[in-house]
Amino acid sequence: MRVVVAVLALAVVICVPVYAQDKNAAIEELKAKYEAKMQELQKQFEADLAAIREVLRRMKKGGIFVIAPEGTRSKTESLQKAHSGVAFFAVKTGAPVVPIAMTGTEDRLILENIRRLRRSHIVVRAGKPVQVRLDESLPREQALDTATDDIMCRIASMLPEKYRGVYANHPRLAQILKSEASTLHPKPKQSETT
Repeated sequence: MRVVVAVLALAVVICVPVYAQDKNAAIEELKAKYEAKMQELQKQFEADLAAIREVLRRMKKGGIFVIAPEGTRSKTESLQKAHSGVAFFAVKTGAPVVPIAMTGTEDRLILENIRRLRRSHIVVRAGKPVQVRLDESLPREQALDTATDDIMCRIASMLPEKYRGVYANHPRLAQILKSEASTLHPKPKQSETT
């Protein structure tokens, strides 16, 4: 959060109106805007902490938590880079992650079907539960990102290629697909010849 605050503070400082006749008044106005923005950010951050604590409390009591790792709906109709929240919660609680892949929920298709009074064909696939563990040789943020990429590649592996988005060429996705192919189509055992 400190990095974000620093970046926002820098952006506010850069926006000093050059055309202002009274520099002191402009500086005071800038300080007031800066303070207001900082208070807004502080409230937002506190609310987020309260929500995180509540989620952790419920999960520790055995509750189920559903999260969209990307944090928003995709405008490209394919996977976007995910945030590390899903890995954070999984590591923090020890709960397994069940990767879920959905197709047929694209805004364009849903709206088109509503206009034509047609049912939408939605496909939901659930993967095997995954216990998330962080790579302790990496810094925490990087380890969370790596775990998140692993989860997203598991989701991508259940999707048609056109929906894999930013994970389409990820090396972990290639490993997962190769592993799945070998379990679906095992090589025949060679018989011993005597």
